[in-house]
Amino acid sequence: MTRSDALRLFAGVPALWVGGTYLASFAGWRQLAQVYPAAYRPAGEVYARTGGVLRWAVYHRLLRVILASGGVYMATQWPLFVGHPPLLIPWSAVSVQKRKRVFRRVQQVVVTGPEAGREVGVILLAPHVMERISTFLETRGLSPEGKSS
Repeated sequence: MTRSDALRLFAGVPALWVGGTYLASFAGWRQLAQVYPAAYRPAGEVYARTGGVLRWAVYHRLLRVILASGGVYMATQWPLFVGHPPLLIPWSAVSVQKRKRVFRRVQQVVVTGPEAGREVGVILLAPHVMERISTFLETRGLSPEGKSS
């Protein structure tokens, strides 16, 4: 490997990482951030380095989820922060729904927008986080499960 090849590799790997990270934000994170941007990191029940799926983007152990009194806070951890501003989704916009995936039924967080019934995003989180979200919804008098699809 020549010196110029090494320099191209040294510059190319970070460029591919940042580009890929930015493209992953188009799987729905950007749309959620436009509707529910987080102005601060709230205090609450923290799930650091948990995983999730948003459309085709898989966040394996790269999410920080905080269940707070104001809602569900989600942020990506380094090095996936490019194009992924933190989210704070109010409890009134959150429901947990069972949906059929390819070979099984899973529970997903369905996020609706300020306009009633408009689905903004669907997020699949780790099962233990999904259980806690359902519990948080029940303690707030909100129905944890919406319609099944």
